[in-house]
Amino acid sequence: MIYRNKVMNNSRVHIFVLLLISPLFMLAQSPDFEVRNFHENTTDLSAATSQVKDLNGITAALVRFAVRDTLFQFETNLGILKQENKTGEVLLYVPHGTKKLTIRHPYLGILRDYLFPVAIKSKTTYDTEVTITNLDYLNKKLDLDFNHSDVVTKADKKTLFSIHRPPKAKPIQKSVPSKKRFTYKYEDVNFDCRVREGDIVITGFDVKAKKVVIPSQVEFDGSFYPVTEVSTFINGNNYDTVNLVIQDGIRKIDNYSFVEFRKLKNVSIPSSVNEIGKNAFYDHKGLTFELPPGISESDLRKGNKILK
Repeated sequence: MIYRNKVMNNSRVHIFVLLLISPLFMLAQSPDFEVRNFHENTTDLSAATSQVKDLNGITAALVRFAVRDTLFQFETNLGILKQENKTGEVLLYVPHGTKKLTIRHPYLGILRDYLFPVAIKSKTTYDTEVTITNLDYLNKKLDLDFNHSDVVTKADKKTLFSIHRPPKAKPIQKSVPSKKRFTYKYEDVNFDCRVREGDIVITGFDVKAKKVVIPSQVEFDGSFYPVTEVSTFINGNNYDTVNLVIQDGIRKIDNYSFVEFRKLKNVSIPSSVNEIGKNAFYDHKGLTFELPPGISESDLRKGNKILK
């Protein structure tokens, strides 16, 4: 009887501990997206000229979100007076004095009670962006956007996580290929490869490719070799590539690699990249980046060299 009581007491303790720590695990689960670059747009008069007002007749503030997915849902501590969904952005007209924001996504999680970094004022426009940090989801979303429309359909949702991933890990050949240059085809795109001692540099690819996924491994004569650098400046002008995904494992993007890629809209850079050369990308209004921690979008757009 004493042993049985001891077991029951231990069980109660275990259950109590589980009940105690379960909320902590739930709190630790952060969403796969972030709010970035929140700032007041002093040159935009959209809010000042708006006719949207609260119940007291006070003109609303406008918070404009750049988004890359139509599945985000928004709410604030004071409610939303009006919402406009446009291609690539969501416009929220909110009351003066709004302080907190909650963003929900059916697959990427919930960001609760985000505190606006500045006071939200009537007749003022603010710009920000919701950045997806789950690169697997983003890569699949790029595929859907390219092949369909901006709206994710029910059929798309079923296959949303049949996502593009790097090639399955295969033995890396430590020796050097017999040729100094060769071509490797990956996802219907031909890549020009230059051999260095023990690794590969991608120096170019099909200029007509709409979406390009730069592989982190290439095959030559039945052996696989790691790709550690992208150096595509020699590729010349490119007016066709829209979506660019750099696979995890690549460590360097060389100077001017994509400066002549004038139609790029979406660029995904993995956490493995620890060096980006100067003027690696041509900055323009329609270009959006998915970046890992440690890479500054501001520096990237200014053409600064980046070292992690």
